[in-house]
Amino acid sequence: MAEPNSKEPQQKILVVEDDSGVSSMLKEILTDEGFDVSVAADGKKATELLSFFSPDLVLLDLQVPHRKGHEILRDIREKDHQYGIFVPVIVLTGVYTTREDKVTSLNAGADDFLPKPFDLVELLARVRSLLRVRELYKRSQYLASHDHLTRCYNRRYLLDFLDREAERYKRYKAPFSYFLIDLDYFKSINDQFGHDAGDQVLMNVGFQLQDFFRAVDCVARLGGDEFAIVLPDLGPGEAQKVGDRLIGSMDQIRKIESLPKEMAAKIGFSVGGACLPTHTNDKEELMRLADEAMYYSKKAGRNQFHLAPLP
Repeated sequence: MAEPNSKEPQQKILVVEDDSGVSSMLKEILTDEGFDVSVAADGKKATELLSFFSPDLVLLDLQVPHRKGHEILRDIREKDHQYGIFVPVIVLTGVYTTREDKVTSLNAGADDFLPKPFDLVELLARVRSLLRVRELYKRSQYLASHDHLTRCYNRRYLLDFLDREAERYKRYKAPFSYFLIDLDYFKSINDQFGHDAGDQVLMNVGFQLQDFFRAVDCVARLGGDEFAIVLPDLGPGEAQKVGDRLIGSMDQIRKIESLPKEMAAKIGFSVGGACLPTHTNDKEELMRLADEAMYYSKKAGRNQFHLAPLP
């Protein structure tokens, strides 16, 4: 029996199987190996658990009540595409699984097959192999979507996030806001104390911004000393309050041990914001308006937040 790792969360496996004997056996075996296992006996329950349980791997029987296994499989792949994730799926096959079923499963996105009755060693080997593939995928996705210095999202991810929010507005009329942040006096810090000190400032700012904003917000470093934030479901009234609170949080952000206090005290945010659809229905225009509002904050004395003027 595997010892659970107390330092890392258990990997979660969803078993979609209507045969209670088979599902009970799988749950017992996988639980003994340290996995967090949930069971769905029909397609309806499987659909619910895919959202609330968020499995790392799915064992899927094609012949379950209420929904076809191929439909569940397609749902998993659509979610993968929507959220940029990868959930491996092992299709459980039996004597009634046809060649056509296997071909359809592969076309729908199946990653492997496991014949019944199960061989315990083979079962665990296939599960662990695909979970390793998933971890490698997650690592590659992280490196592709994050800024290596600040651990914030990068420009590429931000633009993808903006596209998704713009599409969500078209479908559901869900508003969102966009902030552009420029650090005040950052060039002076680099010139006077060197790039190592500048990097410390950027890292601290990145960590503090991620702590300040909500988990649903996208906090990204665009490059240099510019950061951008996408705030879903936030209109102009709420955006103004958040921007004001951000400026008020500078005392915490200025706590940088590598800088003299008098220099750290100069660090500030010039921030501009714009809201869709209040200011525009176009995401490119939204970014431009936030940029103009940010420069207005600089000209008005720095360390300020301003929303773009209403059209």
